[in-house]
Amino acid sequence: MSVMALACVGAGAHAGSEVQVSTTNIIDYEFDWGRDGVDCPSCNQGAGNSRLAYVDNNKQLWVAAVDPATGNFLPANGMGQLVDSRAAPAPIYLNGPEWVRSALGSQIVFTRYQPGMIPSNQSAGLATATDNGSGGWSVAMLGSSLGKVNPMGSTDPTDAQPTIHYQNTSTSYAFSRVENIPSSELPITVSGQGDASSFRRSVDGMDKIVVSGKAGNGYYQIFLYDPATGVSEQITHEKNNLKGAAMWRAPDYNGDYVMAAVQNGVSIVIYRRTANGDGSFTWNKIIKRQLPSATPYVWSPEFFIHNGNSYVFFQMNTSPNWNDYTKPNLLAMIGILDSNSKIQKLVASGAKSRARTDPEYFITAQGPFIYYNRYSYDGSTLKSEGIWRVDTGLGPAVAPTLNPHPR
Repeated sequence: MSVMALACVGAGAHAGSEVQVSTTNIIDYEFDWGRDGVDCPSCNQGAGNSRLAYVDNNKQLWVAAVDPATGNFLPANGMGQLVDSRAAPAPIYLNGPEWVRSALGSQIVFTRYQPGMIPSNQSAGLATATDNGSGGWSVAMLGSSLGKVNPMGSTDPTDAQPTIHYQNTSTSYAFSRVENIPSSELPITVSGQGDASSFRRSVDGMDKIVVSGKAGNGYYQIFLYDPATGVSEQITHEKNNLKGAAMWRAPDYNGDYVMAAVQNGVSIVIYRRTANGDGSFTWNKIIKRQLPSATPYVWSPEFFIHNGNSYVFFQMNTSPNWNDYTKPNLLAMIGILDSNSKIQKLVASGAKSRARTDPEYFITAQGPFIYYNRYSYDGSTLKSEGIWRVDTGLGPAVAPTLNPHPR
């Protein structure tokens, strides 16, 4: 089925034109906190916060600027400043560099090969890159981290230093620690039922990590893991598989915590946390949106907040295999209120038949844009078409302010 046909099925009102940002296939790039719509040129010792990071196929870690007015990459190929030459490319362990934030400012955490050793599972470890105040970067391996990969972590500027979580080289187990305190490492487990290696994200303001793992009933459920104690709390109890959870304080619900997750691979579900009056909380499902039959599989849900409302965007895939780039797909988003939670396609009806992967958001002066990698397939050859973006149609910020609960 063509994308034109797909776009006519089960879609909402808005569809944006695709704009090419780069002809370079920049794999698993990540934006600093300027993506939330507050450009701060003086932050990070004058390096700013509107920028991206990625690792190329030659193990080079790059940082480039993002123009907050236009959303353009500066330069377009992402090769703005070379930070390191021993970083593990994203395809090796299926994740690239990530930004963390604390009282130390913005940092990049990434998988790095120990200097003086041949790149391998044995030499892979955790590293940080920090602006050094003179226009360069300071790169350091974290102590006692060899054999650990794929770090990500918290972005709360009130923390003295970030809490990071990461995996072993087989990506079968996960761990957490305070960034520069090796002795704080604890395994991430879910109620004694095994590891929670994948589907893990920090919850800022709560000092917890939301994870998916197999519960006692045999279904994947959502857990809140406390990296200070190593204890996990199961917060969903369903006969559905729930994965890919993200959690945040939603202005739509007076600052209550909400959570987006993928149910059984085919639906986006939203939960709201409510107080029970005795100090405990209950998570109630408030929104469920099943994808249309032509593009039935959900992948890569992320959220952003704009003009006092939360939005969740995601891939609508035709294939159940998330990494099958030979099949065309669409991008879509929903709000989290009854009034705005209809699925809205983000790709125009006349768009080419393409695979669109790894969507990320950046809120520009024009409003939120969704960026993604795009691929074409002619039946025998898969070809990268670089980085593209679409406008969400939500418009500029009404009154830009610093988010009291930053990502």
